[in-house]
Amino acid sequence: MFLQYLHGMNGINMWMWADSVASEPNIPVLGFAADNIAISWEKPLDDVAKLLKDSLDIRRFSKEITAFGRAPEEIGVVYSRSSTLQVPPQLISSLFNPHIFELRKVYEATLEQDTFVKFVTEKQLAEGKTKGLKVIVVPAAEFVIAEAAAKLVSFVKDGGTLVVTPNSLLADQYAGKKDYLKELGIEVLEVKAPSIAKKGSGQSGFIQEAQDEIAYTDVKKEKLKILDKELSKEELEAVGVRQTIKAPSAKVLAGFEDGTPAIISLSSGKGNIFYLTMPLNDKSMWKVLNYAFTKSGVERGFRVKDVLTGEPAYKVEARMLSVGGKNIAYVFNDSKAAAQLRIEVNGKPAVSLFEKRTDQNVQGGVITVPGGETYLLEVK
Repeated sequence: MFLQYLHGMNGINMWMWADSVASEPNIPVLGFAADNIAISWEKPLDDVAKLLKDSLDIRRFSKEITAFGRAPEEIGVVYSRSSTLQVPPQLISSLFNPHIFELRKVYEATLEQDTFVKFVTEKQLAEGKTKGLKVIVVPAAEFVIAEAAAKLVSFVKDGGTLVVTPNSLLADQYAGKKDYLKELGIEVLEVKAPSIAKKGSGQSGFIQEAQDEIAYTDVKKEKLKILDKELSKEELEAVGVRQTIKAPSAKVLAGFEDGTPAIISLSSGKGNIFYLTMPLNDKSMWKVLNYAFTKSGVERGFRVKDVLTGEPAYKVEARMLSVGGKNIAYVFNDSKAAAQLRIEVNGKPAVSLFEKRTDQNVQGGVITVPGGETYLLEVK
């Protein structure tokens, strides 16, 4: 819960079911009671204690928490309402559609880049509300209103960077085909997508109707051949829909075994585009975004490195800003195992750290964060 407030949440409600009702776990809607940590018969007391401690810390550190919620962002992730409405008939009752699935993956990857990020809607794009952004990521936003697409083109030509994953910018909100990408120097020649198969209705929810369980067949996985060594020191893997494109002025950063491009970069006006012809798995997406953000000049003077590899830490979310003249940072370990991390400021290890939630002093810039825990640090 502490992390949710750092993301900008300003309140939370916990429903309390009547004892006589909550004691009947066989009633379908009461699965929610089992998940409600305040009254659950399933949650251990350690989880209840953590919830109470988080609640107290949220009150103690309200000044620091609100500062993180107001920090300016340099990264925007596009949420396309049009792409959530224009979906194949098989996916109308599905919990996820291609845009939402890719949006979630991309957003989680951006969270772990040691920089501030926010969502940008089609309406905000159309109104030109991109001030301060250096990079906009477009995750499988196939259907986009013309005004928003035009602003994305202008954003690049004026010096911004786009990171685009397939299928994006192929049609307007009415599913009319558009040549948005041609204005950026890219032409999609062919699209090969996995087949969709329903597997029946899932369990009914309390608020939502039953969600169909969806399976994809003929899902292709590809190991990419890395052509730019700065892109990644490890293997990259792509999975899902695959495009064949034409982009004569592009530099190929990674390709498929058949020699066709998987990841390209190209200039347009004063800006740049990083374009993927096939979606990446979670870790590969994280690596490519790290590369794109570095190349785009995103300010990341504060970095969290894995002590063992010396590389940016995977599955770790961290931010730093100045609060009352002090460098305050939070570090969240999004894995089950403890992570030994080196905190760096402007390329140099921190001199000392003070973990404010536990009153723990750490000399040097190395700290161990337990799995699933969020630390609030004063960095010197």
